Amino acid sequence: MKQGRGMRSAIGVVLLMLAMTAQAADKTASDVVARVYRDFAWEAVMPGAGTGLAEQPEMVLRRYFTPGVARQLAADAACKARRGEICGLDFVPLWASQDPAAQDLTIVASPDPGTVDVRFKFPSTGERIALKFRLVPIKAGWRIADIKYPNGSSLVEVLAHGP
Repeated sequence: MKQGRGMRSAIGVVLLMLAMTAQAADKTASDVVARVYRDFAWEAVMPGAGTGLAEQPEMVLRRYFTPGVARQLAADAACKARRGEICGLDFVPLWASQDPAAQDLTIVASPDPGTVDVRFKFPSTGERIALKFRLVPIKAGWRIADIKYPNGSSLVEVLAHGP
């Protein structure tokens, strides 16, 4: 009995340390952007291999996005699941494409602490893509408030036209 309680305590301490390490690692806006690309890079390599970023539960989305954007993304995903068709978001947000792929991806911190530039190349066409992430500090740390796309639109604008 005592041994089981000790094991649970040890597991609890390890989980707490992992959570603190993950949060401590996101000290800058570019840390958050790097983490979301690290966690969802598979979308560009093996599309359909799992639940994509835009279909994640709201609590997962809040690890990367502001509560408002996380709520909008979750509502769009729920609408898509309910209707069986596209609601507002018709592309994969991190890749600015319906068919995500990337080569030579770089994440560049801007002089503005709340702006991060992501650049990559579509392998099939060689087209260079530049995304501008706007982040804001909230109690939980830096979070993505919007993404500006090469065509001039933004994630928040696209989601505003959704469900």
